[in-house]
Amino acid sequence: EHRDFTRNLLKKYNIELTAQSVADNQPQPFDAKTALQLLEVSFRHPIRLIANALGVPPRAMIEMGRQHNVPVAALVGSKEHALRQVAAGVDILVAQGTEAGGH
Repeated sequence: EHRDFTRNLLKKYNIELTAQSVADNQPQPFDAKTALQLLEVSFRHPIRLIANALGVPPRAMIEMGRQHNVPVAALVGSKEHALRQVAAGVDILVAQGTEAGGH
């Protein structure tokens, strides 16, 4: 039912469905170029915060945040993670424990 809904929604707005099946043991269809394109799309909207959950945000994310006056947040699980994030220039640290409660 969900797939039918999304296909009809895409059809309604003339968006071509380009989904592909990805096996568990193969690389995901996501790369640095795609990530940058998604960031550019995000910053074309009136967002108030953007967050990165895995590692230090890309430099482009931090720069776009500054250009658009949008704070960049990052999740951290240790003091070392926090220090790396601050050194990279993030604006907000989201501290998470072993239960990942910061999410």
